[in-house]
Amino acid sequence: MRSNTTRYDGGQDKNTWVKGIHNQRFAISVAAGAGMLSTFLPWVHAPIIGSVSGTAGDGWITLVLFVPAMVLALLGEKSQILDGGQRLGAVIPAGVAGLIGLIKIVNFYSTMSNAARDNPFAKAFSGTVQIGIGIYLLIAAGAAVGILAWVLAKPSHR
Repeated sequence: MRSNTTRYDGGQDKNTWVKGIHNQRFAISVAAGAGMLSTFLPWVHAPIIGSVSGTAGDGWITLVLFVPAMVLALLGEKSQILDGGQRLGAVIPAGVAGLIGLIKIVNFYSTMSNAARDNPFAKAFSGTVQIGIGIYLLIAAGAAVGILAWVLAKPSHR
């Protein structure tokens, strides 16, 4: 029985952007890498203090939470999808990392609004403190690992 798989470029499977690795695994590894990178980017910008990266606090935890996604995406039969326990092993820790980022944003705005009520100096200071790109990248990467794990989970027909 013949397969109806469409092939291009020398017989490469349509489910691979990079030869030898399934699109799902490649996308998960890129998203996990972005999540790991977010640890070293600014999480908060404040006057006088400057930028504070994730390495000054919970960033090390979130870095470790992206490691399972990266390891699972790059080990094993790379031409096959991550499914079952492997997919959950990649998605759950990355999702927790993204959730930590969301909690950080909620706590940040809560702290800034509470401080602004009590002290005029704090009110002026809170208006100049901003969340950095690292937190936003952390949340996006955590969500991307989960979404890509299911959206790109088309089995390879090799």
